[in-house]
Amino acid sequence: FARMRELPFFKGFPDAVLWEALRLGTLSQRPADTVLMEEGTIGDSFLLLLQGTAKVMRGDTKVATLEAGVTLGEMAYLRRDEPKRTATAKAETAVLVLEIKNEALHRASEELQISFDKAFIDLLLQRLMKTTDELGKKAASGGLSLVDN
Repeated sequence: FARMRELPFFKGFPDAVLWEALRLGTLSQRPADTVLMEEGTIGDSFLLLLQGTAKVMRGDTKVATLEAGVTLGEMAYLRRDEPKRTATAKAETAVLVLEIKNEALHRASEELQISFDKAFIDLLLQRLMKTTDELGKKAASGGLSLVDN
């Protein structure tokens, strides 16, 4: 609980709701080089990275390194109609994760669902802004065209 409370992802979660999330999920430590989720598979859960780092791969290309305090696989939760994993996540270091089954969260209290939805929106907005910034820098340096010719 104390570790989760320290992470920015959970800043808007009331204590009772944070305890509910902890009870809802399964905590586990996984060693470095463990595949946490695999691209192309059906996702029935998402992970909260509580300690350690993980890399995200699309095919053979590394697209991100994630630090503690973020989620992995949330798109499978958010896209009920198409819960296929869009990337592979692999632990770069030993990690501590909280796994929450999608259906368990869909059945949880409304307050917990709203807290997660708000946190997911914030996280996805941060990722979108970072990607937009990176694309803008590549386009400015002539390495990427953002319009069709």
